[in-house]
Amino acid sequence: DVVRLSVASNIAPPPAVPEPETYAMLLAGLGLLGFVGRRKKTA
Repeated sequence: DVVRLSVASNIAPPPAVPEPETYAMLLAGLGLLGFVGRRKKTA
């Protein structure tokens, strides 16, 4: 029980508000998917 408690206390909860880098990665991923999807349709 002591080991499980110490491991659980080391895990930080996820932030409620995403960081700007999260939005940047999301937009980059969606843009890449859109680019690849559009490229496959025209080819």
